[in-house]
Amino acid sequence: MPNSTCRLLSNGYKFDADWNSNISYRPCCHFTQSQKLDVLPIQHQEFRQRLNAINSYESNTCNNCNFQDDNRLRKTHRDMSFNVVPDDAELGDASYLEIQIDTTCNGGCIICGPWYSSYWQNELKQFPIKPAVEDTIEKILSQIDIQKTRKILFLGGEPFLSAVDARILPLIKDPQLVRLQYTTNGSIYPSQKHIDLWSQFQDVVINFSLDGIHDKFDYIRYPLGWSQVEKNVIRMMEELPRNVRFKSNHTVNILNLYYYDEFKDWSDRVMQSKRSIDFTFNPCSGTLSPRQVPRKLFDMLMGKYGADSKVIRTIANEDFNDQTDLLTYLSELDARRGLDWRQVFPEISHCFV
Repeated sequence: MPNSTCRLLSNGYKFDADWNSNISYRPCCHFTQSQKLDVLPIQHQEFRQRLNAINSYESNTCNNCNFQDDNRLRKTHRDMSFNVVPDDAELGDASYLEIQIDTTCNGGCIICGPWYSSYWQNELKQFPIKPAVEDTIEKILSQIDIQKTRKILFLGGEPFLSAVDARILPLIKDPQLVRLQYTTNGSIYPSQKHIDLWSQFQDVVINFSLDGIHDKFDYIRYPLGWSQVEKNVIRMMEELPRNVRFKSNHTVNILNLYYYDEFKDWSDRVMQSKRSIDFTFNPCSGTLSPRQVPRKLFDMLMGKYGADSKVIRTIANEDFNDQTDLLTYLSELDARRGLDWRQVFPEISHCFV
């Protein structure tokens, strides 16, 4: 029987390939513990049994979903798990897959880094030693029965610059039972090969990562350009087949929180006029986390959005620390890229000292 609190604990696999050529997996991208792929079968069984014993509502390893729930921010991976993992799935069946093994990417997003982006690796002159994608796929498929899979999420890098899905999808015998999802930065229009493959599957979701518009997008998703991304987003929504659905993933960070209304207005006016879409409000973590906002910015956000707004619930913080690593991070970033964050976000620049 699947786990009663989150079925990804019993039947989810998020695969990563790290800088030391290790392949590991965990139940989903939000979970904080992982298991190496190259271990004895008994170790896989013990890891999955430990996961299955977790109550996701009480475990620190599931803090992300609990934070999302407690602050009414979005539907969680936990919620999704009950729609993806069948009731009759056996412990360890790979009902749900997240695959993030190819870092090929044309973006150097400020909320990312060299661990998931070849652009970042080249910019920082850090070249991770990763196994060949083909070899990684072979190892993954040797460990799971992909015929039991009901949903696959392709992550990057930029998945439309990768051949990972083209290698995996033709192996699925009953594609009409499987849902697909891609998280994309919107800069690449999918190839005809992608579109032909998708026609065989039950459902395909393209999840656009859009964290702002115009110059704010250009800064956050550097060196991508808003004008091209907007054209691609509109074109996809107008031209792709009806079995393709769309989502918008707005990753909120300490710089774009104040401008959420600008993005939401564009989304409602442009995206929703093309097709109905699901909207995800997703707080980032680390130095740029909304929970790191200084008191001055918090007061501005309260005045603009109100205490019960999604923006304020994302912060969920009463202890403000105005001394963060943000300014150091941004000054180094701007010096390297020839940018100036204060010119892009002038309304909030005075909140940081």
